[in-house]
Amino acid sequence: MMSDPAILEAIQAEHGRVTAELVVEASRDAEHPWHDKFDWNNESAGHHWRMMQARSLIRSVRYERRTETRILHSPAYIRDPDAPSTEQSYVSVVSLRTDEDRARAALINEFTRVASALKRAREIADVLGLDDEVAHMLRNVEGLRETLRIQNNGPEARQ
Repeated sequence: MMSDPAILEAIQAEHGRVTAELVVEASRDAEHPWHDKFDWNNESAGHHWRMMQARSLIRSVRYERRTETRILHSPAYIRDPDAPSTEQSYVSVVSLRTDEDRARAALINEFTRVASALKRAREIADVLGLDDEVAHMLRNVEGLRETLRIQNNGPEARQ
């Protein structure tokens, strides 16, 4: 039986990327290892629910890399930096290691999400009188994101 990463790797190898739709389609086969992770009863689920289940499965697969001093853990699949904002598509983190521009674009996407969460946290911290620390973290994240944008061919690089 294929492991979770091998399943997604096979889908990416066949289609060049991973989407929830591709995961659902591959899992339709009753012999597929992930078939039983979906609710196939359309009365209780439907396609929309299976899409949410597929996204959850994609996000649950983790990447592990061992070095001499530590073990690194990260999501194995992240949002495809080349996908239009209207499309949910994923790529393996490992596949980005050999493409510095796409790797930086992926990090810019991640730091944009972090900055949004920190902006919300700063608003809450403001009310609680704890905004100094959050504002400092937000400035650091935004500075790092801007540094990556400049390294990725200027401020107008992928967002």
